[in-house]
Amino acid sequence: MFKRTLKQLDEDEVVCVFYNSPSGIIEMIDALKIGEKTHIYCSSDAKKNIKKDGYNVFDTIAIENGKAVLNKYNFFTSRFYSAVDIELDYKPTVMMISRVYKTIPDKTPYSLIDPETEAIQIAGRFRNGIDKIIHITDTNPQLEYYEREEFEQYLKEQHSGLHKMVELYEAADSQGESDIIKEGIENTEYWKEGYVNQKNGDINYFRYNNAYLDERLKMIYRYPSTLYKSYIRSEAFMVYSDSEYAVYTEQERNYLLNKNNSKAKRITLLYDILLKIEEFSNLYDLKFLAELKKEYSLYIEAMPYLKLAKIKDLEFKDSAVKTELKKAKRLSQLRNKPVIKDVYKAFNPNTTYTTADVQKYLEPILNKYKISYDRRGTAGDILLYFYGHFKRGTAGAGKWVLLGKKFPKVI
Repeated sequence: MFKRTLKQLDEDEVVCVFYNSPSGIIEMIDALKIGEKTHIYCSSDAKKNIKKDGYNVFDTIAIENGKAVLNKYNFFTSRFYSAVDIELDYKPTVMMISRVYKTIPDKTPYSLIDPETEAIQIAGRFRNGIDKIIHITDTNPQLEYYEREEFEQYLKEQHSGLHKMVELYEAADSQGESDIIKEGIENTEYWKEGYVNQKNGDINYFRYNNAYLDERLKMIYRYPSTLYKSYIRSEAFMVYSDSEYAVYTEQERNYLLNKNNSKAKRITLLYDILLKIEEFSNLYDLKFLAELKKEYSLYIEAMPYLKLAKIKDLEFKDSAVKTELKKAKRLSQLRNKPVIKDVYKAFNPNTTYTTADVQKYLEPILNKYKISYDRRGTAGDILLYFYGHFKRGTAGAGKWVLLGKKFPKVI
């Protein structure tokens, strides 16, 4: 979506992108090959890691004649979301990027932007105004969140539990007991995430407030509609909202493209996604399908012919799948309606034919439709169209007894 949106902008537009993920910014720059036209603005610590890889990265914005010096594309992390004035003599296009699925399990994604605070602050960085502001994000209906009252109660229970551990620590009778209880205290998320003042054991209300905001953001980013309503509540923007459905998630995409993952699980996931793409087939999924074809061409080709259960029976072995696919494709050709019609014109039910006659009448049909066959004999294919059997004769000779048609409705 980022790439598509850039293509819709005028060539001379300066673009300022707010995306709180240094690694995500690098991923975007590399994917679009725009490094020479890009500045990255981030914290001093992040700058050290990015600078060594040759990117144009800064922890402050250069000023000339009282105006900020920007590039064609400019990426900003949260370090620049507020308390920074960007003076320009033109109005840039501002873009915000959030990636809900690009996250650490059980953590609120760092790139989520609050429509009622941060989005307003970002727009306010540009003292001469902006041309337009665009927010690109995915949403995740499976994001779990606490309601405010429920979360307050949960944190109280966490605080009480931590102090019970502290009481155990203070009442310990030996160094070994003290050490193991202390280790337990310091390894709790409540302690590590700074919900408690580690010097006096009091509640860190600043951290509590941030946690409430995190839960609120999880709720907002579950659906496009909840995000839209949050922007409307801000009363700061005139909002146009549009969304597209993608049948795969960021984690699923990464899992499929990582060869270190179980092949059986990857192919199983691939089949699931391909079935969804067949149903929806929107632009996102078709682009992803093109990406998958480079890695899974055999299995994408096989899907219309071989069910997942058959692939599992073949133990996901490429050579076995290729052999079975060849058989299945030939069988599909043999069962095409035009082929069936020609066979029924050439053969009569309730009739007996010699092997030579079967081959004499059947091979021209196979040649006509470019269906491969073994030159040593094709007579066995006739039983795909008729009920019947082979009646062996003397000296290896035999006859084909054809009964009723298997596809009587095909005329």
